[in-house]
Amino acid sequence: MSSLPLHPFVVHFPIVLAVLVPIVAFGAAFFLFKEKGWKRVWMIPVSLQVAVLILSFVAVQLGEADEERVEAVVAEQVLEEHEEWGERFLVFSGGLTLLMLLPLFLKTRFLPLLVATISLVGTGLVLKVGHSGGELVYNHGAAAVYSNMDKANPARGFRGHDDDDDDD
Repeated sequence: MSSLPLHPFVVHFPIVLAVLVPIVAFGAAFFLFKEKGWKRVWMIPVSLQVAVLILSFVAVQLGEADEERVEAVVAEQVLEEHEEWGERFLVFSGGLTLLMLLPLFLKTRFLPLLVATISLVGTGLVLKVGHSGGELVYNHGAAAVYSNMDKANPARGFRGHDDDDDDD
């Protein structure tokens, strides 16, 4: 079993899907103006959004599991900011999922376009979460708790690696 955390692996899925949801939702909303069977078409962005919600929930849970370990190298305030953005995105994702179900029950042609427009907020939120997570890793050294890097002297590289090229 790898000692690498699952959180960084899982978070990439809701990020990608949250960027795709508005694109697919706009496509489906415009399709609704032309074709019958629009409910089946609208179920595509709804399904993507449900996946965003589920994967976001999993990512938040995995992040909370890693939190104590990462607190050893990252300032608590920076870590809490990332956690708060993640939770905001999760709450927004839940609300958007419910909102995306409304066009299936309310007979209005403009509601899907409105929902697709609102879904752009989710893209902005997930990009903010991803950016704050990237800062944790690249600017604050969060990944160091999972690596063999010599934290006291990063220039030396990985612990246990002897660079004895001089001793020939």
